[in-house]
Amino acid sequence: MTALAFAALLSAGPLAAANVDAPVNANPTVRSEFLRGNSAGGDCRRASPAGSLDWLPVANCVSNVVSVETRANRITDPFKLGIYYGAGVTMETLKKVADSLGRSREFRDSTYQSVSGFYLAEVKRLKDRLEISEDEIRSMIRSQ
Repeated sequence: MTALAFAALLSAGPLAAANVDAPVNANPTVRSEFLRGNSAGGDCRRASPAGSLDWLPVANCVSNVVSVETRANRITDPFKLGIYYGAGVTMETLKKVADSLGRSREFRDSTYQSVSGFYLAEVKRLKDRLEISEDEIRSMIRSQ
């Protein structure tokens, strides 16, 4: 694009002025919020170095994401269900791999047990509160 064509494009302006003070209305769904949380959880799964069985970076990341979303007033129960569900799956996967390698000692630690237990309890509480079944969760994840 030539400079003259670009300048003409910039000076053309819109046909009608936008109301820049109008509220932004977004209507998230349970599915979209669950998937948003699960996606954030996916980012947290990558917080632990490749090949590492260190679960603490994952837990720290989840805590940070929930904190940021809460402060920004964007936290919803479906979002929390998504991130805690994903985090719980990650924690259990890391534990199973460690068990298979004979390195399960750190997963018997009380801190791991507390964090993992919290994720499981929150998932159960949120599934009950939102009346979402395990089959519905799997369906949402497959639709991603």
